[in-house]
Order: sequence, then structure tokens, then C-alpha cells
Amino acid sequence: MRSWLLSAAAVAVALTCRSAYAQDDAPEGEEAGAHAKGATAGGSAGDDDARYAWLSAEIAHIEGPTERWQTGWTWGFAWLAAGEWALTAAAPKQSLQYDSGVGAVIGTLAFMNMLIQPNTMADAQASLAAIDGTTPQGRYDRRRHAEYLIEATSQEEAFWHSLIPLTLNTVVNVAANSALIVGYHQELAGFLSMGAGEIVTLVQVLSRPHSATHAWERYQKNYHPFAPSEVPPDEIDLIQKLHLSFAVSPGGVGAMGTF
Repeated sequence: MRSWLLSAAAVAVALTCRSAYAQDDAPEGEEAGAHAKGATAGGSAGDDDARYAWLSAEIAHIEGPTERWQTGWTWGFAWLAAGEWALTAAAPKQSLQYDSGVGAVIGTLAFMNMLIQPNTMADAQASLAAIDGTTPQGRYDRRRHAEYLIEATSQEEAFWHSLIPLTLNTVVNVAANSALIVGYHQELAGFLSMGAGEIVTLVQVLSRPHSATHAWERYQKNYHPFAPSEVPPDEIDLIQKLHLSFAVSPGGVGAMGTF
């Protein structure tokens, strides 16, 4: 009987010490989940604030040029398409109608292309300001959202600086103007329009900012990889801190624990 009491007492003491240890080192209530989540990602509340300060300063420099590029090219192609369609309807000569019609189709496709392009940096600072940064969970979410904004925008920049948009725009430009050259026998207008389309495509690709790409590279260099030792004590399993050994005694089974 005594060995059973000793065994129960040993387990109770071990569990009590484990509970007290967790209460001393881990946040209470709802903040515990936020602290664990943030620490698992490799940062504390102070680290979240430091990272966010760096990220938000970069976003303030990235958002303006990115938005101007997106808005400028979208409205530019919109006005080009509208003007070409209007000229097609009002052109006094059939040859000019053909020329304007091809330009209208190209302008419309370019405008639609801009509309479907992702623009992660749109209203970036407003979306960050909407996140409550007064709690550990809010600071973690705000920092993670800021990381997403820069990383996703850097991927968009990488796409625009690749051969994909240049190739696609060239295919549409050549196909449309080939119809003008072969189908409507407007050789001069077709080749001039084709050349102008290629110049516009090059200007569009080359004018895409690189700021998010450079910012993300600097962020990874300064803050990654995360330190693996920043796992909070409350996430360490009890088995790792409590070691039990069992032995048979004349009065029953005894347990001895170390922690």
C-alpha cells in the first residue's frame, strides 16, 4: 500500500512541477497560442516588431512605383483600345478601318491582360494597418502578411522580367498584324504596327520595377534562416522532461520519476 502511495505521490509531484514550469515560462490565456505560433515560426514578439518595422519601411517604397506601373499600363491600354475602336467606326477609308481594327483588337487584349494580372501590392499599407498589432497574435499576423506582400510581389516582378510575357505579347502582335498584312494587303501599316507593338512590349517589360525582388533578397539574407532553438518550453512534450521507471516490489508496483 505504501509503495502505491509513493508512486502516486511521485507522479503528482512531477505533473505539478511540469505545470508550474509551463505557467512561469508561457503566456496565459489566448496569448499562449499566439506566442507558440510566433515562436514556432522563428520569432518572438520583439522579433516580430523588428521584422515588421523593416518590412513596412520597404513596402512604403515598393507600393508607389508598383501601383503607378500597374495603373499606368492598364489605363494606357484602355485608352488605346477605346481610341482604336472609335477610329475604326469613324475612319473614312476602308484601309484605315482595317488598320484601326487590328490595333483595337491588340489594345483590347493588352487591356484585358492587365486586368487579370495579380497585383499583390495594391493597398498594401492599408491592409497592414487593418491588422491589430496590439496583441502577440496580431503582431505575428501583421509580420507574416508583410512578408507575403513583398514575396508575392517579387514573384510577379520575376514573371514580368522573364521571357514569358515577351513571348506571349510577340505571338499576339505578330499574329494580328500578319492578318493585316496577308489578309488585307496592308503591308506597310502591318509592319509598322508590328514594330510599334514590339517596342511597347519591351518598354512595358523593362519598366516593371525590381524593388520587391531586391527587398526580399535582403530580407532573406538578414533574417533567415530562423534559429531552431526558439521553441517555447510549453511546446516541449512531458515525456521529454519527465522520465519514469517502474519496478516490482513486495507491496505492488513502484514508480520513480526524474525531471
